Amino acid sequence: MATTEETRVKIPGQETIVGILNEKTKCDKRLVLITHGAPGHKNYYFLPILAQKLSYSSFRFDFRGSGESDGEPKYNNMNDNTHDIYTVSNYFKEKGYTVFAIIGHSRGKN
Repeated sequence: MATTEETRVKIPGQETIVGILNEKTKCDKRLVLITHGAPGHKNYYFLPILAQKLSYSSFRFDFRGSGESDGEPKYNNMNDNTHDIYTVSNYFKEKGYTVFAIIGHSRGKN
């Protein structure tokens, strides 16, 4: 079974996005993004447990205006949420990962 190493990551951009990379050792570079609901955050309820239980590396992050990420809190701002997912995906693509799944809760599923 792969072990997990957790690393706090700050992704620069229009506003800094902060998240936790759960990197599975002895796994390929496929990555699952885990997104939270409103008014949640990256460590909300079951998200850390989900990251530990997955067979693949994952990155759970705070949307802008939530948790540790920069920005003003906004409710139901789909453009910003979409841009955040795009920014995170591109960041990890540049690091050699392939984002092959997104698991979203509530706001994050949209």
